[in-house]
Parts: sequence; C-alpha cells; structure tokens
Amino acid sequence: GMTRRAFADAYGPWALVAGGSEGIGAAFADEIARRGIDLVLVARRSDPLERTAARLRAERAVQVRTVSADLADPAGLAAVREATADLPVGLLVANAAIIPTGSFLAAPATEIAGAIDLNCLASTLLAHHFLPAMAERGRGGVIFVSSLAGLQGVPGLAAYSATKSY
Repeated sequence: GMTRRAFADAYGPWALVAGGSEGIGAAFADEIARRGIDLVLVARRSDPLERTAARLRAERAVQVRTVSADLADPAGLAAVREATADLPVGLLVANAAIIPTGSFLAAPATEIAGAIDLNCLASTLLAHHFLPAMAERGRGGVIFVSSLAGLQGVPGLAAYSATKSY
C-alpha cells in the first residue's frame, strides 16, 4: 500500500468529506486524518459534526474545519465554497446522501427532488468546483460513495437506487 507520506503528497494537504459526521463518512475522515491530511467536514447536523471534528483533532492531531450546511440547497454549496476558498483541497469524498424510503408513489415530490439534489447534483457540483485546482496541481482525487442499491432496483428505495446508479 501507499505510505502515509505518499498518500499525503498525492491527496493533501486538505480533504473535504461531505457527509463526514457519522457512519461511512466519519470512517473516511478518520482514515484520511490517520494519513496526515487536514479535513473539512460537511454535514447538516452540527452536533455530530462537532463531536467527530473534536475526536479527530484529539486522536489524529490534524486541523479540522466544519461546515454545517445542507448541500441540497445552493446556499449550502456556497457555504462550502466560502469555507474552503483559502484551502488547497486535494481529496473530495462525496458521501452525503438522503435515503427516501417507502412507496415511490406515496413519496412527496419535494423528498424525491431533495434526494436528487443532494445525491446527484451536489456531488457533481462539488467535483466541478474542486477538480480544476487538482488538475492544475497535477494531483488529487474524488471519491463518489455509491451503494449496491445503485446496481439494482430495491423495493422501497426507488429514488435512492436511481441516484446511486447516477
């Protein structure tokens, strides 16, 4: 595998993890911090976000910025751009997702639109924002977190499956 130094040289000095406060996103954040890269964590709920940030600062001795924002909202994406304007972000982990469950026919249109806005549009726009600087530096990476649900239709997860296929 890649050494800690080689990883940091290829993907540092900063990484952004969208949906980085809990679950898979927090696991990505921990592994990235373990490799010596400073972090920007983005999530809607500030309490879990701040808890994860504090833990990483203490356990991994990295800098962690937090952005409490709804990435399905253009204002949330703007907040991320503003919070990272001075940072060389070399790794983007697009992990934030909404999972509408239940009958597709019974789901409110706003819930379906929100899932598409977050799971598809926000990830794409984050990549579009951060990739040019990575390309200019000649290094960096983007990870789009998918799901097995994206490979097949799943009863009760129609919209989520479709967005993860995207």
